[in-house]
Amino acid sequence: MQFYDLHTRVNPRDSSISGWNGITYRVLQSRARCRSISQVPMEVDSMVQDRRKLTYRRDGNAFFVTLTAQQRAGTMRTITVWYHGKPRVGRRLPWDGGFTFPTDSLGRLWIATANEGLGASVWWPNKELPGRRAGQPAHRHHHTRSADRRLQRAATEYHEESRRYHDVQWFVMSPINNYNVTINAGEYTHFSDTLNGEAERLN
Repeated sequence: MQFYDLHTRVNPRDSSISGWNGITYRVLQSRARCRSISQVPMEVDSMVQDRRKLTYRRDGNAFFVTLTAQQRAGTMRTITVWYHGKPRVGRRLPWDGGFTFPTDSLGRLWIATANEGLGASVWWPNKELPGRRAGQPAHRHHHTRSADRRLQRAATEYHEESRRYHDVQWFVMSPINNYNVTINAGEYTHFSDTLNGEAERLN
């Protein structure tokens, strides 16, 4: 696994998400099938490679896709998986996994994910086993304007897509486990402090 180009739109009104993930991989052996994972109740709408829709079948949480283009060993290939659904709602994050759509004490949205134990495929389709790492995960997610007006401070790039949604992008340079890809959207407040260290002041 080399790269995830993950796009997610969060719809807190009905607790649903939708989007697509470009899964880039290095071909190790020439094969006609590969597997992607997306946990129930998430749905896969289509899989595409080289602008052609692929056929696939579901077996529980696994999707087995039939590849039509030649898969030459050593080459890099990409499969784009379009998905949607209402992900499993975690009741006691982070002790159980899933999405959560609560509100804070002022009634503002507070959206978060936790999936280290349950697996990242609880809310986005991927290929990796939890112990392996993708080379350079990228993540773009769209959330309602009311969900977060300050999240862009931590993002690589930020711009407004529309009056209803923010578009926030991250690009991770170092390999990480796929369960480290998370969404945490809310009304954050910035705070800082300065401490006296042994040699200098610490921010």
